[in-house]
Amino acid sequence: MSARPNQPLLLPFLAIVICVIAFAGVQRTSSNGPLRPPKSHEPISLSALLTVPDSNLCRLDIAWLNVLCAEGLPGSGSSVLSDQLKTLEAWSQRIASETERYWYRYRQDPKEFDKAEGFFRILLLALRLKQLRAIAPLLAPARSTVSHDHEYGK
Repeated sequence: MSARPNQPLLLPFLAIVICVIAFAGVQRTSSNGPLRPPKSHEPISLSALLTVPDSNLCRLDIAWLNVLCAEGLPGSGSSVLSDQLKTLEAWSQRIASETERYWYRYRQDPKEFDKAEGFFRILLLALRLKQLRAIAPLLAPARSTVSHDHEYGK
């Protein structure tokens, strides 16, 4: 059985996507505006980001930081940066809307969600991302690209 070429990167990527969406929703609601290109004081590349002191990282837009961290990965060219931010914004708006829509279920019976608001939010987040097909490719079983119709030793 052959693993996907980037199998070790799937779990960290999934974690980053979930964090980006969760925090992008918080960022969006706290700034009351859409995700946007960096402000003048924010880094514009991964190399610039790596020079930012740790104490200043908390002041930067988490979605923008994650996009910068993807620099150099396949499909992360500057021409798709705007599309990536638009996708993150669309996901965060949809998930925020769905969370608000189903919040009554948590209020009615918190025990259904182990009395944990975080559990409710993560569960809803995962379900909505799956609906949006944002994580379905990551959860699909690996397909072997190796042909098994050959004979060894001939």
